[in-house]
Amino acid sequence: MKNAPMRFCGMSLHHNPAKLTVRNAANIRSLIAPYTVPDAEHLGLGLWIVRGEGEFYGADCMEQYQRLRELYQQEARGLLTLPGLPVMTAYLSGLELSADATENVVTYRFTFTQARGDDCAVSPAQWYTATEGDTMWNIAALYDMSIDALVRMNPGISRLDSLSAGERVRVC
Repeated sequence: MKNAPMRFCGMSLHHNPAKLTVRNAANIRSLIAPYTVPDAEHLGLGLWIVRGEGEFYGADCMEQYQRLRELYQQEARGLLTLPGLPVMTAYLSGLELSADATENVVTYRFTFTQARGDDCAVSPAQWYTATEGDTMWNIAALYDMSIDALVRMNPGISRLDSLSAGERVRVC
């Protein structure tokens, strides 16, 4: 991934994970009753699960891992920004560290689970106040979000190329 860095709760990973899997499965219930044809019922989409593996390297590799570990221990709920994907509210639900003999390199694995009811009560920075010259595109880039996601969250903003100073833009 050569895109913007992955971010969680305001922490940017210095290096994007080498492996990333994003999974969602529908909740389907099988209906089987005597003397009837089997059927299935769609109960809605399940939660998104994001798993990955990467490396922290450099003289501060353990400090980088420690920052992620602190978020895990706090049972943090926050915005998860993945390169090329929409922003979601998630929990860091799993974290694993492994290190080999290589100096200044640690390998980590993680699991994020989408939070049910994405209500944006996750961060005090849920609104951005525009300054002169701001556009929806530069705000989307600032928050590592897609322009489509930002526009969906702000249906009242009609001009994407010119915001008024002081205009509030929802960012989560």
